[in-house]
Amino acid sequence: MSIVVSTQLAPYNGNHSFKRAVQVAVDHAIREIIIPVGERSVMIAGILIRKLVAKDFAMEANEEKLRKAGHLMAQKLARSLALVTCKEPLKSNLGGHLRSSLVDHGFNDQTISEQVLAILVQDNVDVACAAIEKAAMERAVTGG
Repeated sequence: MSIVVSTQLAPYNGNHSFKRAVQVAVDHAIREIIIPVGERSVMIAGILIRKLVAKDFAMEANEEKLRKAGHLMAQKLARSLALVTCKEPLKSNLGGHLRSSLVDHGFNDQTISEQVLAILVQDNVDVACAAIEKAAMERAVTGG
């Protein structure tokens, strides 16, 4: 996963320590949300897909075709549910994680203004959501 540090945040966008702090914050925000969002998305997708596959493929004799269709549907649905479920919580907790991580990496309050945090959240919320969507899709087929 590649985090984003906008050119608006020059000279920090070239600072390795700043980028590392942002990476750590995004990772923490993802870890905090990925399990509950992933589990819920996969559970809901599984329930719905079992019913849809049973209805739509009731006459299908080819078990492999049925399994493949179920997996594809489960992945897409789990991905969509994860995105809808994770975006707002990520937006709200990513700022706190960013502030904390930047302070831990030696940056002060002048460096980490609300405007800087808002830009970092805006630039990285989709990156974090994509990681959660990917995990939900993988889990939808592995069941784990």
